[in-house]
Amino acid sequence: MERQQILSSLQLLLPGQKHAVEERLVNLAESFLAWSKTNVHLRPAEEPSRACMCSHLACDLLRPSLQLDISLEGLPLPKKRYQKQYALFQELLTPVTQKLKLKTSLGDEVKLVCLKMGALSAAPFISKLASTVLTDDMRPMHRKGVLTAAYLLVTSRMASKDPFQISTTEKNQVQGVLQDTSSTSQLHYWMQMLSQTEEWENVLAGTDEGYGSGRQQPYKPLSGFVSMIQVDYEKRLLRLDAWKQSIYELIDETSTTKNENMSEKVADVDMAA
Repeated sequence: MERQQILSSLQLLLPGQKHAVEERLVNLAESFLAWSKTNVHLRPAEEPSRACMCSHLACDLLRPSLQLDISLEGLPLPKKRYQKQYALFQELLTPVTQKLKLKTSLGDEVKLVCLKMGALSAAPFISKLASTVLTDDMRPMHRKGVLTAAYLLVTSRMASKDPFQISTTEKNQVQGVLQDTSSTSQLHYWMQMLSQTEEWENVLAGTDEGYGSGRQQPYKPLSGFVSMIQVDYEKRLLRLDAWKQSIYELIDETSTTKNENMSEKVADVDMAA
């Protein structure tokens, strides 16, 4: 019964799969399903999405190595509601994903998004930039936000564009590939953080890939949520590690607040829709 639920969910998520689904993908999804039933509580209305979210998580983890093209059409829940529930699901299943040692490598993730976006030449620069702030214990939603921010920074620099003026369409395309649900303010937060690292100053330096001088072009000053990062820049560089930790704690606090009473908030979204 459970295996059939997983197979049906994988067919839904991978409609373009021409060959039989990899056995290790099915086994991984089944493991997530068994673990989640004793560790993740869902409301009766959300229960039909459990197998789909377990299959989705397995696809996410094995996507780079299996070259999977995940579709979010025909989901058992409204798309916005499903994405919020899946983000919480990822957080709750982090312990089991770590135990299985199936965390996707940074290089594979970056190559995948660059391949789909037609920007393979940017991959090594994106990997180097993102690695300056990524940590092994970073939340999946934060990791995706960092990768999106690094991609936008590097590719815009290669095209001599202001990364903070990227069109919504382009941003949504990248987020769609990475399945990143970060808000615009959160992305600006990560972009500002990445742009103040030493590695950012070295990105594409000495190359002629659309950015001859290798120097960062001036951007318009930001305000609001990300302006705090512009304060005391020199002091922050002297205590960069402590600064990083404080930022992670701030984002964790913000994410925790947003995820509290998830079921009630999701219900409110449905009523508003």
